[in-house]
Amino acid sequence: MARPKTDPKYRSQLERRVCNNLRNRNIPFDYEPYQLSYTTEVKPAYCANCGHKVVLKKRNYTPDIVLGNGIVIEIKGKFTGEMRTKMLAVRRCNPDLDIRMLFQADNWLTKKKATKYSDWCERNGFTYHVGEQVPSDWVD
Repeated sequence: MARPKTDPKYRSQLERRVCNNLRNRNIPFDYEPYQLSYTTEVKPAYCANCGHKVVLKKRNYTPDIVLGNGIVIEIKGKFTGEMRTKMLAVRRCNPDLDIRMLFQADNWLTKKKATKYSDWCERNGFTYHVGEQVPSDWVD
């Protein structure tokens, strides 16, 4: 995997720090290298052509980082409901990919403080890490 000669335009300072850490550790990776297709259900929906009540919309997802070993890493400071739904759909449509979550902090999902980011990952089968450094066992 090629390393960028110039600093790419990162979407967040967290992404910049994680990528810089990978570079400093000489770990091969690509930043936002490609897009993956996935579908989501449109609600409420009604197909004008066939009358079906389930309508799917094709969308694209750009992974934050793809390591040299093929692991896809999504970097999150804030993990919204929309993003959680999106990640489930991406994995459903791309079952062969190893998609992992890297969180800046293990925050609460809601104000009720019943579930943390880590709880959601465990419940939904996502490997995750809390911190700004990709764990060594992900890159070995």
